[in-house]
Amino acid sequence: MDEALARRPWWQPADPADAACGRFELWWGGNTQRFPANVFRSGGAPRRVVSQLQGHAELTSKTRLAVNMQAHAAAHKMACSWTPTTFVVPVGAGGARQLARLRRAVQRLAESEGRVWITKPGGKNRGRGIEVFESMRDIERHLAAQPPGAHWVVQKYIERPLLVGGRKFDIRAYALVAPCGRVYVHRACYARTSSSAFGLADLTDKATHLTNDAVQRTMAGYGAFEEANKLSMAQLQAALAGRADVAGDLVPKMWEAARAAFSAVHGRLNPNRHAHCFELLGLDFMVDTDLWVYIIEINTSPALYRCCSLLAELLPPVIEEVEPLDGFSMLLDSPERLSAAAKRQQGKTPRASAVTLPSNRRWAKRALSAGKR
Repeated sequence: MDEALARRPWWQPADPADAACGRFELWWGGNTQRFPANVFRSGGAPRRVVSQLQGHAELTSKTRLAVNMQAHAAAHKMACSWTPTTFVVPVGAGGARQLARLRRAVQRLAESEGRVWITKPGGKNRGRGIEVFESMRDIERHLAAQPPGAHWVVQKYIERPLLVGGRKFDIRAYALVAPCGRVYVHRACYARTSSSAFGLADLTDKATHLTNDAVQRTMAGYGAFEEANKLSMAQLQAALAGRADVAGDLVPKMWEAARAAFSAVHGRLNPNRHAHCFELLGLDFMVDTDLWVYIIEINTSPALYRCCSLLAELLPPVIEEVEPLDGFSMLLDSPERLSAAAKRQQGKTPRASAVTLPSNRRWAKRALSAGKR
């Protein structure tokens, strides 16, 4: 982001005191930064642009993503098939009911999907606190050791993942949510591989089971197979050796999974419709041997580290094209336009999908051209 602004010399860093009072034109925050909403007014300075949406935790919190996707599926009387079977379990009071449901699911799925489950703390990222277990007893023992009141995601582990060179991988993609609620996805996607051969013999081996870059780059085998454990989509296609059609099958399924996730919370992102808020999000997907695609996480302030030649090529356009949207395609129209379209089709079931409409890019042009003298 600093380099993108450096190419626009009419931009100057805001004084911290001015920024705290709302005297700025662009605020781009990192993962641990929270926008001071008290200084934001949608009717204020017309060129003030903020890279964070109110309500984004409905997607970027592991617990909220699970709850919202399940509620959306139930409301539409369909299976929540774009995520593995998932439970959100409160630690302590209030957790007994979810634990009982989890026990039944563990027993029910043991033969068809296996016995391995993964636990994730609801409030952490970068792979921190994630553990993999093979028995309900171990899961309950682990949860009982956590602070009361914490919420944990307990999710069916994908025991038959599609592999590259015998190792797990996931796919990172990027989505942009515009002020009006439209959702766009960027063409830049890449695979992140693990450093060790896949197997279920050692569930404590994070080099095998977690593909998060923050985890993998600490492993001894990092970079042994691919530069920085990264593959382009073309390289992934070659590595799969005909076992999957990445562009023709996997990527369209990724966008369907993403569409389901954003549809589940569509009206809750930027609910006050602040005119100059947007957010760039990182989407993580996994694929099983049946070529089914699961959305695993959605990340606020996704890492844009250019730790290898592939990312040095892929990532700068993600930032640069936030303004013209050249690399983005619309995934989901705004809630208002979808609602209006549904009303025009009385009696028909509206599809929450991309539509052929001209893109309103005026908001984005302000993001990197506002303030030009």
